[in-house]
Amino acid sequence: MLNPNSFYLRLAWYILIGSIAFVSLMPEVSLHHPFISVYFNGDWICFLAFTAVAALPLLAWRLRTGIALSLGTAIVSVGLQVLRGLISRHATDLQGIAINMLGITAGILLALNIRKLRSLDEQ
Repeated sequence: MLNPNSFYLRLAWYILIGSIAFVSLMPEVSLHHPFISVYFNGDWICFLAFTAVAALPLLAWRLRTGIALSLGTAIVSVGLQVLRGLISRHATDLQGIAINMLGITAGILLALNIRKLRSLDEQ
């Protein structure tokens, strides 16, 4: 039986990964738009979004599946950046790829620490 907390974490992951894919492939949507960048730094939003996308699978699924999904997120991130470059007819954003990879790394490390703390609580 699926733990209710795992169900909600999985649901949040599905919604977040779908939202990231949708926003990444919409050519007219950008976090670097002047109106948005006055209030928010789009790079931090991307970093935090990919941190969550990488951390949630490690918390919601078994370890092997969570690691595969988190590392698969890195491949999806690169693919989305390349597709976005092709759709908008601009060069691929290497800085965006680097920010996403740092977010994924931070999410994996965060989730592994949370898993370790959970296992210490259960003992």
